[in-house]
Amino acid sequence: MNSSVLEALSSLPKGISSYELSAWHLILILMRNGGNRSQAAEEMRVCLRTVHKLINSMKVGGYPIPEYQRQSNRHPLKTTSRTLDSRRRTSPLS
Repeated sequence: MNSSVLEALSSLPKGISSYELSAWHLILILMRNGGNRSQAAEEMRVCLRTVHKLINSMKVGGYPIPEYQRQSNRHPLKTTSRTLDSRRRTSPLS
């Protein structure tokens, strides 16, 4: 295990439930995968639906859920029909 995972695990309180342990485990895996839920499910060897169910129950419990940080591979100057539509709507001439 890498040292940051060991540090995180050692900071957990003694006597936590299995649910709390699985919640913190998922948070660590999400952090390691940039919030990507599909990759987290693959790493945990569970289906994506299980990850979503756990995340939804964790939100109710107030756990911090890492957000997905999308890596855009689109060209910055490439326009799409969506950006063209939004430009048409905001045009002062129309």
